[in-house]
Amino acid sequence: MKLNDVFTLNQAVTKTGCQNLPSESITDTKFLCWDASELISYILTQHHLYVVEKVPVLNYLLDQLYEKEGKGNRAIENLHTLFKISSISLLHHLKKEENILFPHILAMEIALKERQNMPLPSFGSVDNPILVLTQDHENESSLFTTISELTHQYTPPQDASDLQLATYSLLQEFEQNLKQHIHLEDHLLFPKAKELECCFTLV
Repeated sequence: MKLNDVFTLNQAVTKTGCQNLPSESITDTKFLCWDASELISYILTQHHLYVVEKVPVLNYLLDQLYEKEGKGNRAIENLHTLFKISSISLLHHLKKEENILFPHILAMEIALKERQNMPLPSFGSVDNPILVLTQDHENESSLFTTISELTHQYTPPQDASDLQLATYSLLQEFEQNLKQHIHLEDHLLFPKAKELECCFTLV
């Protein structure tokens, strides 16, 4: 299932519609009031699309930084390599969510509203993809811990170029977005998926 298909399916089960979800950061208290489909809408629009948009920009900035200032600078060389690894893994992670887990969660919400049963998916229990995705989150967090350390918590040197300033600033923003993405899934969406599954006798 493609990203557009996920949006279409989501709009069929959420009352608000993803276009009405707020784009600004809101408190966890309000997130707790959302059902799984609303959380998925927010994650797709505020986190998945953000990653898809910003990864090419950051790769370009880091390529330029490495080309202009990275030769002989081990920190910039490592930063360049680590973000390449992180971005490839993260984009693959998004596809696993969009193609496997998210459609199943949305289908469970539809089935519950229509009082229908759910067949056993190919991956078995939702615990299985959640375990994989949670491991992805841990790997990404570890990579960004190292990236943050390499950049001294995104503090550029006093003589930093405009290119380095822009790169560090966007990396810091990217990490903050990633942290919220991980928090929403690990602590809110994934538990809701498990709760939904408990409503069915899988056949």
